[in-house]
Amino acid sequence: MTYADCSSIDDMIHHILHGDFVAGLISGLPELHLEQYLNLSSSTVVSLRSMFMAPVHSTEIVHGTTEPSKSSQDLSLAVDAAIVRLQADGKDKEAKLNNMPFEFTVIHTCRTDDPSVFITPNSAAATGLLRTALDDKSLKVGASGTLRLGRQ
Repeated sequence: MTYADCSSIDDMIHHILHGDFVAGLISGLPELHLEQYLNLSSSTVVSLRSMFMAPVHSTEIVHGTTEPSKSSQDLSLAVDAAIVRLQADGKDKEAKLNNMPFEFTVIHTCRTDDPSVFITPNSAAATGLLRTALDDKSLKVGASGTLRLGRQ
């Protein structure tokens, strides 16, 4: 099989059920109506999640954005500072408890005992995508996957 033959989780499960694939790996669980046909097992592998943002163009980052309004420099500083503070306050563990049976593993890629070392940009002087988010009072983030709430 080629990648073109498997462009979605549904395609992969179709190929597993028809014997084309021996197994498949997804992040999360298959749709409820398909679980009865599959043997599920946790890989016990931690799958890190990342948020990708456009860097500022430079000689080192030639693929970066040249439009100042699309720069993520201030936004990435603000996101890092927010994540570190949430982790320091235990909000990540609180989110786990509020979303059981969510399997949660603590991974601090920005671990610090002093969150103040992650400086939050001054909102009045914010630029690029952070300026847009503050002005519009919204932050649009794309994600891939299926959200299923209330699952037991």
